[in-house]
Amino acid sequence: MPEEKTRKLCKIHYRQAVVLPNGTGATLETLVRSALAVEVDGNKLRDLASLRRRHEDDGTLDAQATVLVFIQDVNPGARSSYLFSALVGFRPGAEQGLLDAGDGPDLDIQSFLPPDGQHFIDFMVFSLIRGNHVLLLQGANSRRRSLEEYLSWLLQKRAEVLPLDRSLVLRTKIVMPGTAREQQRITKIRIGGHGSPADRRVTLGSELPREKRGRKGFRLGRIRTVLVDVFGATATDRLVANLGEDAEVSLQVTLGFPGKAQAEQPGIPITQIEDAIRNLDEGEVALIGENGTVIGEEVRSHHSGKIELVNGLPEPESVKKLMADAYRAFIDRGLVVTETLPVGRPPS
Repeated sequence: MPEEKTRKLCKIHYRQAVVLPNGTGATLETLVRSALAVEVDGNKLRDLASLRRRHEDDGTLDAQATVLVFIQDVNPGARSSYLFSALVGFRPGAEQGLLDAGDGPDLDIQSFLPPDGQHFIDFMVFSLIRGNHVLLLQGANSRRRSLEEYLSWLLQKRAEVLPLDRSLVLRTKIVMPGTAREQQRITKIRIGGHGSPADRRVTLGSELPREKRGRKGFRLGRIRTVLVDVFGATATDRLVANLGEDAEVSLQVTLGFPGKAQAEQPGIPITQIEDAIRNLDEGEVALIGENGTVIGEEVRSHHSGKIELVNGLPEPESVKKLMADAYRAFIDRGLVVTETLPVGRPPS
């Protein structure tokens, strides 16, 4: 099959790694390096991808899984070194649907299993880790917390270099226009969710449970939880039972932080919002402050640029170069404070 190369505009997102509640003396980069050096059954985690494979349901080998397919030490030993990796989500044995490329009154629809020893990819997440700074390029189907969940598993359960009583958070960085960041406060957060029995998708944050709710596979996830809290389980079941196959369900929640009556509305600091919205889809959260409403996509820190695709998949060296460019841009914007710029050269 000949290679088909195209270019695509994408966003590199910035996250800051934080260990809660009391932090740790090591940076995320140091913890990941330590984890990869851990030996399991006589092999280091860095040497065998099979040792880095995480099944989301520990008791089911054919459940959704994620694996760190590669992790590179770029510029090893230099002050400009960093880790560059690709996380892949897949479902072992999953079938892939195909549509005939021909033309005519009818087209053939087929499905087939992947070849032996291979799997169909559900999503990809590329990352650059330097100190506690994390840069992300997330595929369209990846959940917002995919990397956070995987790294928590790798550090705590697989390598045991981070205590189980700590929580790894990849905190988003909010930049509102106007006032200086340390003075910015939010008076309201508006979150929206949407569910449909037709496509069985719900979007109210990427951590939604996947269990079926109601009849015929209608997936309500957190929306149903809210409905139960408001109407009760019996009334909610009746509501869901009366929904047709083409029904659409939307929910909007507004959280207000007005302060005391007859007092100035202080809101709450931006920094307290960053953890809360880090895994919500960008288009489904809006922050309301003194300067008005800004949706999530506009306030989160990102750097735009083009990467090269080979047969529809991101070309790693192209992604690495754009991430190095993004890192420099984040330094210029004051989001990253460091004395050394990473460079995009591959490891020697």
